[in-house]
Amino acid sequence: MEVHFTPEQEAQLSQIAHRSGADTEQLVKEAALRLLQEDVRFREGVQRGIAAAERGEFVEHAEVWANVEKLWARASWSSLLYRTSPPTAVVEDIVEILHIWHGGRDRR
Repeated sequence: MEVHFTPEQEAQLSQIAHRSGADTEQLVKEAALRLLQEDVRFREGVQRGIAAAERGEFVEHAEVWANVEKLWARASWSSLLYRTSPPTAVVEDIVEILHIWHGGRDRR
């Protein structure tokens, strides 16, 4: 498989790779593999949420939004600190929101 980037995108990838001490090709490969892993995790989270909803397990609307606001604040600080929002963290947050929203909390 070949992936084509603009010269500007290639320069950005090279800078990220250089800062992290990685080879650019390896950086892109690792990012693509993380995307695949996160896609599986996200879809599994959605399915858990749907199953919980089908069982009638829900969380109150106010609790969902309180969690969304906490996650938004965390993502906002992250973007300020890193000048970008880490994709993995964003996906994890979305999965967590859906999981909580559909009542899939740990019942310890």
